[in-house]
Amino acid sequence: MPSIFYPGILCQFLISSFRSRDSLRMQSNDKLHIPSGSFTAYRLTYCSPQELSQSARTVFLGHIPNIWADEKSKNIFARATHRSKQSVQHSFRGVVGVIHKSVAAGTSKFRQERSPLFLGHGKLDPETVLHELEAPQHETSTSSASSTSSASDTTPHMFSESLSITPNDTGLKSVSPYADSPTVYRPHSQDLSLVTTPETLSPPKTGRKRISIAEPTPAELDRSEFLRVAEQHKKFKEKLKRFASVSKGHAKRTGSDLRSVVQRRLLTKFSAGQVVRVDKMLVLIKVPHTKLETSSFTENEPCDTRVVGRWKEYHVALRRTDDNSNPLMLQLYDLPLFDETTTKSKPDTSIPLSSSVTAQFYSRLDKTISLWVGGEKPLVCVLACKDHVTAVGWLYFIGQFINQSSDPTFQISIPDLEISLSVHISEVALLKMATKHEELEVEEREYGYKVQKNPLFSYLDNAIHSCLVDNPKLSFQFKQWQVHNPNPWFVHKYYDRLEWAPDNSGLLAMQHQLLRKWYTLEYRQAAHLSSKCTFTKSGDVLEEPDPIEGFLSRLSSISGHSFSLYRTFYKTSYFYSHRGLLFYTKYYRGIPPSVSNPIIHERNETTVATEYNPYPLDENDHIVWLRENFTECDGMAQQEFERKTLQIIKAEGVIDMSRAKSIQPLAIEDVRSTHKVLLATLWYSNPSLATTKEIVDSSFTIEMDSGEIIRLQAPNRDSRDEWVDRLRALREYWVAKGSEILSRIKTTSVKNRTSRKITEYIDSNATEEMEHVEVQHSFADPQIHNIEPLAMKHCVSMYGHLFSKTKMHSNFRPYFVVLSPGFLMIYKTYRRSKLTGASKKSGYFRHFITLPISECYLYSGISCSHDLLDRQNAVDVVNPGTHSLPRVYPDGWKSSEEESLRCFTLTVGEKRAISKHRMKKTDANLNNPGMIKLASKLGITGRSMVFMARSRQEREIWVQRIFCEIDRFAL
Repeated sequence: MPSIFYPGILCQFLISSFRSRDSLRMQSNDKLHIPSGSFTAYRLTYCSPQELSQSARTVFLGHIPNIWADEKSKNIFARATHRSKQSVQHSFRGVVGVIHKSVAAGTSKFRQERSPLFLGHGKLDPETVLHELEAPQHETSTSSASSTSSASDTTPHMFSESLSITPNDTGLKSVSPYADSPTVYRPHSQDLSLVTTPETLSPPKTGRKRISIAEPTPAELDRSEFLRVAEQHKKFKEKLKRFASVSKGHAKRTGSDLRSVVQRRLLTKFSAGQVVRVDKMLVLIKVPHTKLETSSFTENEPCDTRVVGRWKEYHVALRRTDDNSNPLMLQLYDLPLFDETTTKSKPDTSIPLSSSVTAQFYSRLDKTISLWVGGEKPLVCVLACKDHVTAVGWLYFIGQFINQSSDPTFQISIPDLEISLSVHISEVALLKMATKHEELEVEEREYGYKVQKNPLFSYLDNAIHSCLVDNPKLSFQFKQWQVHNPNPWFVHKYYDRLEWAPDNSGLLAMQHQLLRKWYTLEYRQAAHLSSKCTFTKSGDVLEEPDPIEGFLSRLSSISGHSFSLYRTFYKTSYFYSHRGLLFYTKYYRGIPPSVSNPIIHERNETTVATEYNPYPLDENDHIVWLRENFTECDGMAQQEFERKTLQIIKAEGVIDMSRAKSIQPLAIEDVRSTHKVLLATLWYSNPSLATTKEIVDSSFTIEMDSGEIIRLQAPNRDSRDEWVDRLRALREYWVAKGSEILSRIKTTSVKNRTSRKITEYIDSNATEEMEHVEVQHSFADPQIHNIEPLAMKHCVSMYGHLFSKTKMHSNFRPYFVVLSPGFLMIYKTYRRSKLTGASKKSGYFRHFITLPISECYLYSGISCSHDLLDRQNAVDVVNPGTHSLPRVYPDGWKSSEEESLRCFTLTVGEKRAISKHRMKKTDANLNNPGMIKLASKLGITGRSMVFMARSRQEREIWVQRIFCEIDRFAL
């Protein structure tokens, strides 16, 4: 029976019945339904209207220069600009498609058609995973007895037999098997669902035949008959329990265990040699030095191993065999040689999925999978999938197939109240919850909205609420907690790391089964990074400033010079800010907010600042267009988000405003006359305005902490003053915010070291040094690991300094890295002299390379040790066996991790793409096979970039957020 654990108190609670999906479609005065596949529906699921409106707002400063707007003019500048814009559209055509796919990946209207889980190459869908494992009703008598109670989401029989059900008090109409409604419960139907009763007679057909044939209809059970069958079923269960107790617990419980049914379905559904599932993965193969029987092989390897196959990309296939004892085999194929339509191609490695195979996560951070094969010749295969959704689906299926233990009980902790809940849900009930609504129900409240969650989230919400509200000792405390936590969410915690669960019932159910041994499932407020900051010397509360963008002219080069080689430096660029960064790109690459905005069409040269917000709110914090013109306005909001993301990809450089020392106006006397003439010509098409003081007195400088000075020019004095004020506010806020975040990381580390009574070394290497018993009561700060990357709240998910190298024997170099939807941008932090090679200071970070993360593999931690050199030779005396190197950074942060625990690696697939028509052998190619044959023999290794953060905590944040962007392509 479900139980709640409170300090010194053990109480039983009742679970309220689950809301019917049919009743959720009922319209009311304060409820509306929007398409669940829309861009706004996805963001409202994780964000409040205030947070959504604030993050989408942007301010355009100044006006548009004539050189950008006068495309129809015949002067040389306008024609050159027009050609450059067309070139930009052609160059970034592929980027636009990737951004659109990343932003719209969570929406159903843009989702590609996917094959069922084990029938093709489609990506793993968590809902399909669970439904593919659902057993037919007639295959086992025991499962049929339990599944007869799962017809409706609102009926008590859907849940485990040990639960007591209270009447539904949600205010929505419930559907009952014996209610007077046009739906009838079919106890022997295979789909275990409510079905509409057909008409008694089929409609008459025109022609000679005038006889209507009666279609078969199920017999309707009255209430007494239904209760009689339920009573017989109850007696049978009691008899079965008595029999199990007499047999001293040796009777196997198969009522809710579907593993045997899954195996029988595979045996009958697939023939020998047929591919059940295939995906591309990176594979690392190891051989242990000793024969060791182990049930756990993670990155904390229990024995010494030797690498016999380095990281390489394979087609990993699950193939049906003709051996009924081992009906499935996992096979690794070279990329050019795999053909699922034939069994003639020979795999590099084959692993029968038998009882001697142990499958689990090798790394719980990057979700790599380890397959331990016991026996006379033990073998370890480490599989790295492209995304977490694929990894969870593969491991869940393999675990179910090789009979690994599962627990349908959800252990939920509420850390703010120090309460632990235990909620039991049967496997059949979980299968029924793995569905997705076509529409999202949004309930209007006095201020803001209450948004419908997925079925499993809603069920757990109702279970927690019904327990704590009805408890006299906890009711008041829980209600006070609800006031301060209006949007609670489920999150997995491991030590000081939080992993927020996506809004997907099937994925949460699978994650619970795979992570329950190491993670704690918590019920917390969906934490967003606070928009206020008090970490200032004066103690003032700072509000996050709005993002700004607009056209500016650069009066100094990268080296800081305004004049060189008898030339005056002058470039018109488009500047735009995101978080604490100020990006810039060529002026013809810039796109102002909203194509329908009067900024472009009216071109008011006297306008100083124009605000644009695709999510305007009324006085009650309601989106004004949510009830009317939803489709049009939702499309405009998505286009605006994609426009901002595309601008970041187009950036040729970035300025970190937290490094800015001062921002000051530049005196008109210090502006060169050439700059004045170019301003009047390019911006106003009137050189005579070069003597107008209100226009040419428009320059300002940004002095960086390293001494470089960046000179910029606005279109007029008023716009210059607005730029200076807003950039000062931007700098002040993000300097304070960076200090606050660093202080939170330090505080979290100190709290865990104090409460756990551990050293700084153990805290830095917590993933290796601590077990679940030690980490389950640790402290994690939701402001550090917030839900914003999952909510797609900003176009910049993460940015900061990282060290990187592309070759094993090369040295790490510092880079500035920016993560946005679909891409990882890397910028150079310094420049070198062409003559001497000495480094030179620069106020800008210049663009180096852009990585499409949707095509990358990522692994971290111990897996990166093969990409590193063994440079730490000094043995730590305090901790024998380790080679630690304590580090102290200028901002006060200290850490002493092993080098591999600070690293993660991005691998960009194969080196060269081989087209299908070149793979066909012709007579001309028999004598001279060329490079194609050599590539298939040597293997395709791809290209890797190793990144090193300055601490374990920072590395975990980077890995989590990169995977969050990659997973969006899979969901």
